[in-house]
Amino acid sequence: AGGEMDPKDSIFNRDIHSSLAIAIDDVTTRHVDDAVSIGEKVGDGRWVHINIADPASVIPSASPVDVAAFQRTETLYGVEEAHFMIPDVLAAGVLSLSGEIPKIPSLTFSAIVHPDGTFSNPTIRPVLLTNVVRRTYESVDSWISEGRSAPDILNELGEMARSRHFATAGEERSSRAEEAMECLRGGVAVEAGGGNDAVSVNNERDVVLELWRIAKARRAYRKNKGALFLGIPKANIRLTREGDELAFNVGGSKERRLGDILVEELMVLAGEVCAQYCADHGLSVPFRVQQPPMVELAPLVSEYQQLGVPQEWWDFCLLQYMHTAGYSAVPGLHIGVGLAPYTRCTSPIRRYADVLVHRQLLSLLLAPERVLSEQSMAMCVEHVQKVSAEIRDRAQLEQRFIYLQWMKKELARIEETRKQQKSAVQGARLPNDGTAGDDTISGVLSLEGSEDNEAQVHVTASRLPPSHSLEDDASNVWVDGEPTGGVNGAGSEASVSDGEEEERAQEQ
Repeated sequence: AGGEMDPKDSIFNRDIHSSLAIAIDDVTTRHVDDAVSIGEKVGDGRWVHINIADPASVIPSASPVDVAAFQRTETLYGVEEAHFMIPDVLAAGVLSLSGEIPKIPSLTFSAIVHPDGTFSNPTIRPVLLTNVVRRTYESVDSWISEGRSAPDILNELGEMARSRHFATAGEERSSRAEEAMECLRGGVAVEAGGGNDAVSVNNERDVVLELWRIAKARRAYRKNKGALFLGIPKANIRLTREGDELAFNVGGSKERRLGDILVEELMVLAGEVCAQYCADHGLSVPFRVQQPPMVELAPLVSEYQQLGVPQEWWDFCLLQYMHTAGYSAVPGLHIGVGLAPYTRCTSPIRRYADVLVHRQLLSLLLAPERVLSEQSMAMCVEHVQKVSAEIRDRAQLEQRFIYLQWMKKELARIEETRKQQKSAVQGARLPNDGTAGDDTISGVLSLEGSEDNEAQVHVTASRLPPSHSLEDDASNVWVDGEPTGGVNGAGSEASVSDGEEEERAQEQ
């Protein structure tokens, strides 16, 4: 799974990166892969640093943890729980760029980004981060969209600190670090304790706004290079346990946020910087490649417009003409991101292909004799490609199965609601004392689950004498003034029958 390297060589002999690094994530994220920062201006450009978690330096090559990760190849996110590639005690502990330890190992991808979105001076170096802060997408969005400082950000940080994922208590950090070291079984002990309990936020907004400017330039650059931005919504299905029962939580894709675009563009930048650096140094890594579409997409879009196909369906239609992206030991074009060469290196906590990239880079920087050959890398890539495809297939099958179970439950719920509505009509006692009065009685039923929650069914039934059986004469049930069925039964009890059944009987 990689050359033998003493992790101490790549942890304790590295530079300190003290610039403010911002980790942008949801408040519930526990495995923090990345944190971004900016450097000084150079000419018309500015240094950008994408700091990535560095498990390749912490987890010894060929150790039990490394072998297990290589066999799994990536984290499997199930509908009920996640099956982590790297043990959670490590992924959420010493490996996470959460600011919970004073010096966090990182592999930093840097470049000078110019106003037109191009970059120069691609640089990769192992560092120790000492100034990491966590911010939510909501905070970043407020800065980008409103262009204002957020004076209440310290209060938000206080709320984060109350979450165990943003714990600042030295005791908890020390306990988690000790667990991590025990899990490593002889791995490198990273110092535990301390942290950035009092973080200055005076310039965070300026950093985010500058990164947003760079992200916009990069996105425009990739569009000009032919990148495809297909928005395919996905159903989000999760299972939670409520006692002995499983509860379904079904929703759509998350709404696109400005912070999502910012992080996405910076991660793609890191992938391009990494791939260019590897190509320049003749280093074989799992490059990410994707062939051009099977047909020209522009004429298809024009055809969809002429046929009146709803615009939200276009991406679904175009997707069938796209080749699946994959890994290759040699660089190539990735049409989806519009770049060549390109690789992924920003999620080593959950993708082993990214770990392979990191191991090759660390070998090149610290021990060139341990660099894997192209042939050896091709074998690793073949394994990762095969197992990753199996994991995706399994995840899709699980999603489909759970979705069908959810549909079954929903249909049963709808049927039960329908029975309750019928029972409400059954429970309505019809006057049978034979006294004079109106010819009909009426009631109102509310239908649950209607769009406006105000829909009502008006039920009208005939008044019958005591000796008259409802089996001999059916009264009409009226919905909004139209007869839909009959009221059948005996005595003064009533039940609703489906009008369609009566029509079929009449036809026969």
